[in-house]
Amino acid sequence: MDPTVGVNVSGGQIAGIVGAGSVVIENLTFYNRPSEEPDQTAGGEPIGACPYPGLAYFGPEEAPLFFGRDAAITRLMEAVERQSFTALVGASGSGKSSVVLAGLAPRLHGAGNWLFSHFRIGTERERKPFLALARALVPFYVASEDETERLVNTNKLASKLQQGELTLPDVFAACRSRNKGRRILLIADQFEEAFTLVEDEAIRTRFIDVLLAGFPDPPAGRIPDICLILTMRADFYGRALRHRPLADALQSHVENLGPMHREELQAAIVRPAESTGVTFEPGLVETLLDTVESKPGALPLLQFALREMWGRQQRKKITRKSYDEIGGVEGALAKRAETVFAGLTRNGGDPAMDKAFQRLFTRLVTLGEGQEDTRRVVVRAELGDEGWGLAQRLAEEDNRLVVTDSSSARETAEVVHEALIRHWPKLVDWINRDRAFQSWLRQIAAGVELWSANPNDEGPLLRGGMLAQATEWLAGRRDDLSQKERDYIEASIALRQRAEAEKEAARQAEIKRQQELAEAAVQLANEQRRRAKIAFWLGGIAGTAAIIAVVLAIFAASERNSARDATARAEASRDSERLTKNFIVRVADTLQVLSGVVPEETEALMRQTTEAIISGKVQDADLLTLQQIDALIEMGRYFFDAWDTQRVDDFLKDADERLAKLSSAGAARPETARLRAASRELAGDKDAIYPQTRKQAEQSYLQALQLFDAYRKVGPGGELALARVHRKLATLKMLEDDYAAAAA
Repeated sequence: MDPTVGVNVSGGQIAGIVGAGSVVIENLTFYNRPSEEPDQTAGGEPIGACPYPGLAYFGPEEAPLFFGRDAAITRLMEAVERQSFTALVGASGSGKSSVVLAGLAPRLHGAGNWLFSHFRIGTERERKPFLALARALVPFYVASEDETERLVNTNKLASKLQQGELTLPDVFAACRSRNKGRRILLIADQFEEAFTLVEDEAIRTRFIDVLLAGFPDPPAGRIPDICLILTMRADFYGRALRHRPLADALQSHVENLGPMHREELQAAIVRPAESTGVTFEPGLVETLLDTVESKPGALPLLQFALREMWGRQQRKKITRKSYDEIGGVEGALAKRAETVFAGLTRNGGDPAMDKAFQRLFTRLVTLGEGQEDTRRVVVRAELGDEGWGLAQRLAEEDNRLVVTDSSSARETAEVVHEALIRHWPKLVDWINRDRAFQSWLRQIAAGVELWSANPNDEGPLLRGGMLAQATEWLAGRRDDLSQKERDYIEASIALRQRAEAEKEAARQAEIKRQQELAEAAVQLANEQRRRAKIAFWLGGIAGTAAIIAVVLAIFAASERNSARDATARAEASRDSERLTKNFIVRVADTLQVLSGVVPEETEALMRQTTEAIISGKVQDADLLTLQQIDALIEMGRYFFDAWDTQRVDDFLKDADERLAKLSSAGAARPETARLRAASRELAGDKDAIYPQTRKQAEQSYLQALQLFDAYRKVGPGGELALARVHRKLATLKMLEDDYAAAAA
């Protein structure tokens, strides 16, 4: 690296000084930068600032201390001269971010005329990729020093990009206009977060398409003035290839970052220390090299071990004793984590703090699906006050297991490095034991956020199997849920309870209706049971033949008297007498055939009607006719029970004739509608027996429904009659379907 690079950090920008100029990377915040080290060892020996960043990546201000990646930086320098899009792909912990921020950016700045901006989806509070992109572009796009105005412009640009109202070429045209003659490098860091943190596939796809559309290959021989460098973990390369436009863009645009060679590792170990006049005890560098050489992901562990040993140096020399004290490269991080854990939990004597550790760290991990688990940036609200307080303690200088960011309104926390996820056995065990619970938390996370933003919206609430699962987790892991998650689940349970209450009310109403129908059915059954108890009621008359004879004699006399009246009246009288005589004959016939089974109510109706006819004391002729019709329909029902459909036809014909006579006379009584409906219902019953007449039955039932509906408004029993006919229609439909299926 250029030895003239110094350090300058200002505002929200990170700047490294190269000669007289400064490397400014917009929108880059080192919230995981370690705290300043003490200026002396534990033994009181003065020491300089530590040149090793530990688990943090190198930034532009540390370019003078970044060694070992010259070949990769050179390849990236060449790439931005020929193409607008380049992906730097390597294993977790291979130093991708450091190569771009502490290597490529300072090197380009040294060449002159470059502007830089950085974005990472994971640093956005709601993991919104378009907002992350807009935040990186606004400094070049809008001339504003006001922070509030910049936030407003950022949100507007994010929305318009997502909705398609603006494209990146539109934005870049404005960027070129405001920065004439300058080249721009946009850095999309840790791009795998597009797959791990953006849960909405449609938004992720749209974002990748919008991003790629801004960086087509330039014409041959033309140097691009705006370039994109994205860094991505190699184990997510397969996920990237599933997105066809991204797979096409990656063709011939990938720079692979493999493990460092032994010479490169040696430079990364020795040269930062040499720059401050510190050396290594003989043999220690070889031990370090043997431990990490050809091991992907070992660089963070190496840098952490070097930083731990830095504070234990003796007389400007890093010793093997310090190496053994920290537990070596692979044990240093786990030992530090265990030391911090033991101190805060009083060596396991504080179960509440032990549980708080577990709750915090398991939330700071994104569970891998076919890939390794990764760190996760979590907002303060998800952690709750207790979890946030612990995160802040673990971010302090003496602990440094967690990184917190309280810039503006975005308060977040994350583990200091993914190496901690893989090399701290206790955390590995927590994650494996808690994988099902954490996976479920991720499933409900989107719903929690949507409902929390608008608690009156019931749409995002849980239902069905998801709610059943949530209820179990709430009962067993209540303390492990944030307040927002508890509120969300409890609101879902309340919604289910309201729905169940409404369902129960409807069920009770249906039960009541069915009970009413059942009571009507019981009454009918009781009526049928009473049939057997009824004795022949024509006491004093020798038999049916005698009744008929008496009646006929009466009507014979009546006919002789009627003959003296006028012709028109005589004809009407004969018609009335014919109907009446038929009724008496049918009564006698019914009692003869169904002796002992006619119910008391029907018997009384028949007795009263017959006696009224015989005595000749008729107060209301229309009422008498209605009684006859009622009795005829009742008798028809009992012959229907006996499957004597011919007699049923006769009774219906007789009843319908009387109904027609009433209508022609202009009689309008409520009972008329009921009897018409009953007649149509009985006709439907008769025709429903045979497949060939079921269409007629359906028409009769429909007529009965209309008539019963009219009657229920003025008379009792209409509701039950309607329900009864509805059931018959449904049964008829099933019979028709079964018959059709059998025929087929």
